[in-house]
Amino acid sequence: GNNDYEIGTDTNNLRFTVPSGKVFSFSTGLVGIGTTTPSQMLTISGTSTNPLLGIYTSSTASALYVDTNGNVGIGTATPGAKLEVNSGAATIFLSGQTSGTGTANVEFSAYSRNLVSSKIQGFEGSAVNSGTLDLMTKTGAGSLTSAIFINENQNVGVGYSSSLNGKLTINGLVSIGTTTPSQMLTING
Repeated sequence: GNNDYEIGTDTNNLRFTVPSGKVFSFSTGLVGIGTTTPSQMLTISGTSTNPLLGIYTSSTASALYVDTNGNVGIGTATPGAKLEVNSGAATIFLSGQTSGTGTANVEFSAYSRNLVSSKIQGFEGSAVNSGTLDLMTKTGAGSLTSAIFINENQNVGVGYSSSLNGKLTINGLVSIGTTTPSQMLTING
């Protein structure tokens, strides 16, 4: 009846039905999808023609997709990179915490999590609901330093991030038309 769990077939597909409001759980053991030898609580094994995981908002709109190469697609069923986000609006939202002040970071490394070579950091500015953005880089074994910093007043600092009073503040030599400036401002051309 309608209150029963059901296992059956439906045109070459195995169907498992859990009635609305009911819960089905395993208290022990491993579950395998696409494998008869699961090694984790849930092991999903795909093939070259079937993804590892596909979650859809409709029969054709992919919400989350993991292909057999380990590429993850959000909003796409054909991810071409380790993470591909496809959306018609803002695609990624990062939050440091749910209330108060915090930071949100995107860190980049060619080697390992412990060897961050550059970072984009967004954090709350000096006023409520204001924000700053810091693009940080690192040379060799040194520490991350601010390369480009934008404060809540849209002042931009190149080479440092404190006491930005002008719209553009540059720490170092500036060149136009040359790659070898010798003065604070060198113009060639």
